[in-house]
Amino acid sequence: MPTPAARERSSHHAVGVLLAVLRVLLNLTHDNELGSHRLGEQEGAVKTVLDIIFLLCDVLPDEHRFDTNVLGLGLLINMIEHNSSNRQQLDRLPVDYHVPLHGNETLPTGEGCPPPEVKGDDETSQEEGRGLLKGRNTCVRSLIALFLKHYHNAEGATIEVTFQYLEV
Repeated sequence: MPTPAARERSSHHAVGVLLAVLRVLLNLTHDNELGSHRLGEQEGAVKTVLDIIFLLCDVLPDEHRFDTNVLGLGLLINMIEHNSSNRQQLDRLPVDYHVPLHGNETLPTGEGCPPPEVKGDDETSQEEGRGLLKGRNTCVRSLIALFLKHYHNAEGATIEVTFQYLEV
């Protein structure tokens, strides 16, 4: 039976390997449509990246959360930026990650949500935008909620730093 210290070292190494793999995948998909397509072809790749962003980051030690979140979000962006197939996968995923904003407040999801106004140059972009932002797509709503959560956290941190600066 491994000791607690051995388990901690082992988990630290596992996180290090995960971060290294995410960095490699991020580099392979950066401005690379073929790399994005090949990664997206792997069954469950988009959902796995979302699980890393929404689920794994919550259970990692604080010192690894930021890197994991940034690498996961960067990889997701690379995967969907130049690849419509990956965007469609994201649009079809029925997964809803509940991201608390302030206290227990969450971004509303579901069919009852009014779709936001979508502006685009052509019909295709308007249709894609409507599909991504309608209540039926909870993954995108969860990503928006995650952005808002981090925005509010950063806003609060900025206010604290400003007050500390003024007190000096």
